[in-house]
This record gives sequence, C-alpha cells and structure tokens, in this order.
Amino acid sequence: MSGKKELAYPSMRGLRAAAILLAATLASASGCDKARWKKSAELVRDTGVIVQLERNPEFAGDHPLKPALDAEALGEQLCALAYIDRFVVAAERPVESAWPCPRASLVAEGIVAGLSEAGPEERVRFWVRWDERDPSLPMYIPTQRHTRGVAFWRAGGLELVFDRVGELEGETPRANADPTERRSRRVRLVPPEGAELIEVEGKRQPMHLRIAASELGHEAGPEKVGEAAPEPALSPEAAARLELLDELHRAGEIDDESYARRRAKLLEDAAE
Repeated sequence: MSGKKELAYPSMRGLRAAAILLAATLASASGCDKARWKKSAELVRDTGVIVQLERNPEFAGDHPLKPALDAEALGEQLCALAYIDRFVVAAERPVESAWPCPRASLVAEGIVAGLSEAGPEERVRFWVRWDERDPSLPMYIPTQRHTRGVAFWRAGGLELVFDRVGELEGETPRANADPTERRSRRVRLVPPEGAELIEVEGKRQPMHLRIAASELGHEAGPEKVGEAAPEPALSPEAAARLELLDELHRAGEIDDESYARRRAKLLEDAAE
C-alpha cells in the first residue's frame, strides 16, 4: 500500500445545498435595509422624479419641521449642486450638474412638503432620472442618468445623503442598501454656497451634504452633534479639485513634481 489517503470530495447534493444557503444569506444581507425602511407616503410622482416618505422605527430626525422650509431657496441650492467623478481619468476632471434644474425643483418641493409632515422616524427618499445627449455622437442617442438619495433634518440643518449621482446604470427608486450606512465614494460633490460636506468619524463624506438652516429660511436649532467640514477658503469647485489632487498624490498616482506644479496652478487660478 502506498499509504496515501484518498481525498474526500463533496457530493453534488452537498454543493447544491451550500449554494442555496449562500444565496439565501446574500439575499438576506442585501434586503435587510429595504426591510427596515418602508414607504409611508407618496410626495411627488412626475416624469423622471419620484419623492417619497419612508419610515424606520429606529431612525430619529428632528421632524415634523415647522415652519416649513423655503422651497424656492432649496430648489436653488439643489439646482447648483454639482459633482466630480472620482474615477474619470483626465488631467482636468469635468464638473457636472447633479441633475437638471426643473427636476431639482420638484425634488425640493417634495422634500419641503415631506419634512413638514414627517414624524421623527421618517425621512424623504428621492430619485431622479433624465436623458442626456452625448455631443460626440452625430445623432440624438439619449443616455439615461440617475441621481438618488435621502434627506432629513437634524440639529438645525438639512442633510442629503446620495448613493447615486449622475450614474449611467439603470436604477430603481429604492436602493438595496441604506446610503447612511453603506456610504458611497463614487463621486465628490461640489456643494453650492451655504452648503458643506459632512465629516463622520474624522472623514469627509464626499456624498453627504448639509445645508445650513439660514440658507433655507429657517431658524437654526442647537449645534449639530459631530463635526462638519470646515468652510474652505477656496471656492467649492476649487476645494473639490484640490482635495482630489491630494488624494492622487497620496495614492502615488502622480509624482511630487507634477503634484507641486498642478497644485500651484490650481491655487493661482482660484486666486484670480
């Protein structure tokens, strides 16, 4: 006898059972956020725009919000919201609008109406879809884009957390995961004046925005628990570009000489 032990291979029945168990586990994990958040009211349903109230007994927001926010002021803030795609490989990454202004205005109206009647355990979910023409193509072939997230009021400020901004993939109004728990870093928002990115546990969240109460015609409440990103001396767009440039340098994607040159030019352009 050779003394070698024969390897025991799992049977097909065992493999099938393991696959079923794995699939059930993954389905449970991906659906847990959906199960906790349940739609409680329809606020806006228009062409390419859905705004809803959703409820979770474990959530705590400062709602209902009385008096209501200024819908026009919020619409202007959302219309001015832009972003930089962190994964675009280009010397100058373009700054793009987060959504068309008419749709942003509808989202603002839905948020204002929703938060004025929401309970503490509710928040607003929004989803925007629009067609965009690619100017490089000779004919009109629309490209569909999506922006999606949630909004709530806490400690004197409106917070918006996005999980999709200008995405090309087909999406539904409701996400599989809660954007406040599974945070996306796909893009870096460029906040309008009067808004800022939130910091959580010392890290700036590129898709978590806070708009001050004073910008929305509402009296400020108590100071927010936690730390918000400091007001940059640069414009929001310049600050976003500088932050991304620093990230590239730390990751070793650009050398010291190139980093110093591009940083100096960025600061020079911002000072003009």
